[in-house]
Amino acid sequence: MLDGIRNILPGGADYNFQNEYSNLLDGYKKNELVEETRLGLFMLSSIPVDKAEPSESLKTTTVWSYGTGVTAECLSPTNKLRSSSRDLPLQTENDIRASRGAYFINADIFLPGQKAEEWFFVCEVDQSTTDVANLQPLPGGWPQLSGS
Repeated sequence: MLDGIRNILPGGADYNFQNEYSNLLDGYKKNELVEETRLGLFMLSSIPVDKAEPSESLKTTTVWSYGTGVTAECLSPTNKLRSSSRDLPLQTENDIRASRGAYFINADIFLPGQKAEEWFFVCEVDQSTTDVANLQPLPGGWPQLSGS
């Protein structure tokens, strides 16, 4: 099973800038995976401004998932989709720069009889550093759901 979200906008990117300057904005994107918690962070390396001064971006979009036994997460849609189309093993990606963000999960699922599996994605926009620091999984990881 391969499931996920493509073109995740980082915190601080507004609708107008994305629509008018999407390729320029891509150059500022920074996508990271905190592997021990499976938390995806989608942010800007800096805020694109038309001035000769630095402008730090302090907001991030967070994405995480829970449910099935995930074997790999990915932050780059291009690499993930190319691998899956060639039946290659999918590799976890931890750090992608200057690329549109994505959060994909991959899991092997066996569904005997009338069994079902559930998984969820949780996305939060414009999170501060404090919000991210306070976002901690339960002991043993994010909640796990059993098939129903």
